[in-house]
Amino acid sequence: MNKINVLILKNDDNGNLTFEEKMIDDELDVYYDIIGCNTIDIISRRFGNIDFDFVIDDEFLLKDRPTIPTLEYKESWKEALFGTIIIAGKTEDGNKDGELHGLTHKDVLFIKDYIATKGRIYSV
Repeated sequence: MNKINVLILKNDDNGNLTFEEKMIDDELDVYYDIIGCNTIDIISRRFGNIDFDFVIDDEFLLKDRPTIPTLEYKESWKEALFGTIIIAGKTEDGNKDGELHGLTHKDVLFIKDYIATKGRIYSV
């Protein structure tokens, strides 16, 4: 079983965006459990000039849940992401091996800083 370091973004009970760096098992059931869903999608997005993989709830907007975005970055994505988001690393070959890759602690600090300074963060 492969363990990877990820960054989990979600809104707390007070509607504040939280960041949690966590070492997890790279298993589908673990992603379902963290996100609280039955269907995930993995999308690639760029912060600055670095690509990352985002694991998201593929059916979030079809459910009776808040529709205020967790993360929105209009400068380049032109979209909003909803619900709990797991951010993982991406290799230079684009993860062609089909596996997600862990973040370094330096990656985590970069993402947090980038979101704080360039991203548009919304809370429930």
